[in-house]
Amino acid sequence: MLAEGHTSCRKDQAPTDAWRLASRIALRGHSGTLAQASAYAPNARMKRPQPALVTRLTYLLVVLLVVASVAACGSGHRASATTSTTATITGKYTTTIFQPVSVQGTYTLIFKKNGTGDTEVNGQPTAHTFTFKGSTLTSPGGGANVCPTLGTYRIHLAGKHLTLTVIHDPCTIGRAQILPGHIWTKGG
Repeated sequence: MLAEGHTSCRKDQAPTDAWRLASRIALRGHSGTLAQASAYAPNARMKRPQPALVTRLTYLLVVLLVVASVAACGSGHRASATTSTTATITGKYTTTIFQPVSVQGTYTLIFKKNGTGDTEVNGQPTAHTFTFKGSTLTSPGGGANVCPTLGTYRIHLAGKHLTLTVIHDPCTIGRAQILPGHIWTKGG
């Protein structure tokens, strides 16, 4: 709080929260706070904050907002964020691979609203399928798939770009050369 008898810039105006906050912040070059410094000059009017003080207040506000966002992420909001991720990952994402030569081509992952997906190579449908939930893509093994075992990948979505990183996949050929390490771009 402001020292007794002090107001903000005008006598008819009540101190704002920013002024109250400023009165608690230590001043550079002084041993006390703004309120303590004002107590030594009881008839002095409070001056406008200096740029360094405004910078400190801005920094404090940013830190508080970051802490609040992190706290919100740790609460029950996490489940709804995962659900909405699935809703936003729909449509066709394409990448072109040049190396290794054995998997050269243009690949398209088709994410459907029901959580399933198909794969195209050079515009042609394939029997390679996958499922996805939240930020996890699962590619089954066996059947028409080159890899005999299941593989899981983390989906990272940034605007129209999608990348996949391996969570667990013992396979070293086929999907292991195609899915991770490439930027997939959403098409029309």
